Amino acid sequence: MQALYRAGRHTDALAMFRSWREYLARELGLDPSPDLLRMERDILRHTVPAPGSRDQGSGPARALPVPVPVTSFVGRNEDLAAVTGLLGEARLLTLHGPGGVGKTRLALEVASRTAGNYPSGVVFCDLAAVTLPQAVIRAVATAAGLSERAFRRLDDQLVDHLAGQQVLLILDNCEHVAGAAAVLAERLLRQTRAVSLLATSRERLGVDGEHVWRVRPLAITGPGAPAVRLFLDRARAADPAATLQSSGAAVETLCARLDGLPLAIELAAARLPGTTVPELSRNLRDRFPLLTVGRRADSRHHSLRAVVDWSYDQLTPARQALFCRLAVFQGSFDAAAAVAVAAGISDAGDATSALLHLVDCSLISAEPDGGVTRYRLLETLRSYGQERLRQQGELDTARDQHARWAAELVEQAARGLRGADEGRWAETLERQLSDLRAAHSWLTGQDPERSVRMTAELHWYALWRCQSEVFRWADVGTAAAAGSRSPYYPDALASAAFGAIYRGDMQGGGAAARAALDAARGLDPVRARRPLEALGELAIFRGELGDASDLYQRAYDLSMNNGEFRDAAWDAASAAAAFAYGNSLEEASRLAGLAHAAADRSGSPSAQAFAFWVSGEIAASISPGEAQRHLQRAVALAATAGSRFVDGISRVSLATLHAQHGDPAVALRHYEQVILQWQQAGAWTPLWVTIRTLVDLLARVGASRDAAILYGAVASASSGAPPYGADADRLRSSAARLRDQLGTSFGACVDQGQRLDGTQVISLALEAIRRAAVRG
Repeated sequence: MQALYRAGRHTDALAMFRSWREYLARELGLDPSPDLLRMERDILRHTVPAPGSRDQGSGPARALPVPVPVTSFVGRNEDLAAVTGLLGEARLLTLHGPGGVGKTRLALEVASRTAGNYPSGVVFCDLAAVTLPQAVIRAVATAAGLSERAFRRLDDQLVDHLAGQQVLLILDNCEHVAGAAAVLAERLLRQTRAVSLLATSRERLGVDGEHVWRVRPLAITGPGAPAVRLFLDRARAADPAATLQSSGAAVETLCARLDGLPLAIELAAARLPGTTVPELSRNLRDRFPLLTVGRRADSRHHSLRAVVDWSYDQLTPARQALFCRLAVFQGSFDAAAAVAVAAGISDAGDATSALLHLVDCSLISAEPDGGVTRYRLLETLRSYGQERLRQQGELDTARDQHARWAAELVEQAARGLRGADEGRWAETLERQLSDLRAAHSWLTGQDPERSVRMTAELHWYALWRCQSEVFRWADVGTAAAAGSRSPYYPDALASAAFGAIYRGDMQGGGAAARAALDAARGLDPVRARRPLEALGELAIFRGELGDASDLYQRAYDLSMNNGEFRDAAWDAASAAAAFAYGNSLEEASRLAGLAHAAADRSGSPSAQAFAFWVSGEIAASISPGEAQRHLQRAVALAATAGSRFVDGISRVSLATLHAQHGDPAVALRHYEQVILQWQQAGAWTPLWVTIRTLVDLLARVGASRDAAILYGAVASASSGAPPYGADADRLRSSAARLRDQLGTSFGACVDQGQRLDGTQVISLALEAIRRAAVRG
């Protein structure tokens, strides 16, 4: 549709849309996506974005998902209309009100209704678990899908990341970090043009340009009173077969006793049908003297505590203990995790029964997830449970139990990641990332040895999935355990080295890799394997191919002797790549065969994909067709395990292959996808290599000016690795071609490129790809 419109064939573009809509309705029973509907509207209005501009596909591809409410939206239609209207006028809108009044629920509904107004999407960041003001930026960066790179302040990177996006950023639960949230909001208002912010807080942010919408308790009286409707809706959900015999007046009385606070109303409704509405009202007579909201500091600790106290006090001591233990979870959890954290206070059967009772009491929510029920506590309830643990002197014990569960989960996952079940275990780790983060932080201060083991065992998850944050945990853990003689300490140091290398910090990566090898001395010889891999990775990026092949072959021998076939596949394939880049294709082919054999023995899809990638690299110069088949196989295998790393390097190879022997348009599509992927992963070293190869393609298709500016940027880059071998030859050849094409203006383009920072280089590369695609 875009192509036809931009070619002046507007009628054909609309006909294409109608044809697709009819196919969806006839064959699949579906409607067109919001993006296609928006495109039809833009064509009709002649407002299709110009080529190269940011459009519907420019949003943060890996931003964390916006939570999906599991209950109906009741009683806030006027608020919804007003807030939606204000968002069209104000760039910063704060939903302000007491705890439990429904600010977050309203924000999520607003996001659902207005998402189509933000081409770059909606980013939701819950700040409730952030305890330090300086952690606000990192939480928002993670929610927005930004991975940290070396040598720049994270807040600068976040502003650059959001600057070109038309996005709605929701900052939820700001009150305890209001100062830091205000600083961030003010900077985004001043330094971006199309970022809108919707905050929920019990305290105004106090920023110039802030608009405030007061979220009040639900109305109790009058026709169709929202508080009454909410109670009846939740009561029927608790027991669809029950019929409420009470009059509307009795329900109004109960809701009045609950101050119209949605959380209090929902908790009360969950007690039905075990009691009646009049009984609930009578039981509240002496229970809620503090339900009236007072000052800001009191609203959470009096109003909501009264509601939660009432529900908490109905529990048996064993159920109270389980509820408090579960409050240490930061995200969702399954029944097995609940049982593990409850160890020492109840057996598995009692814990499971108590867990289901807590769900019935609405103290915990339950959501089906692929055949498994996952549980979650509201933040208010989580804070309440942790406070109880603190008062009882049990908080440290609960955190330690939670950390032990997380460490055991990582140990299980480390075994699962070695084989055919790799994808499932990687997804498990990804889903539990917030709990792993909390557990690692706790262990670093309390049990550094176990913290080191956790980061060592997360190495392959971090590498295959391009999880730069997990590599950072290795930095923190090894610093806390400096000088440890743990057998996992060298592995953790080497993992930190990999993280530094891929962030573009070659000096830091080299120091960590050498320290890892020193730490392995005197331990089991196999403990030198990962340090050798880190040194080999460093050598291959520096172009020291002989050293790289030697280091990786030593690591391969250790891996095979220890039966670590996945590691052996990585080692042999990496050694083969070093030989291939040095034009020793016969030796490279021999090692590639060893890589395939080891990968097949492991069953790991990522290891198998990596072996096919190196086979494609070897064949590229002698049999392009065979190389393409290997690389396509690598991409397909990587997809089955979610291996972003192997997918990325394979697409770079495919792009290079198509650029030289195939279809430049296909190559450009691969380049665009992989550049975005490396950027989101924070993998700056492979990103720089990718852009260097892109320069050659742009020069070939006549995009001379863009190619020359990018050449100036990557030839002088301070992060990443310098070019070597065929990469360096290709870059020199591109420079010579560009001098011939541009003449005296070549130097000016190079100078312009040298002045760009990393974010600007990426933006230019993506714009150049889009311009070249339109031109082609």
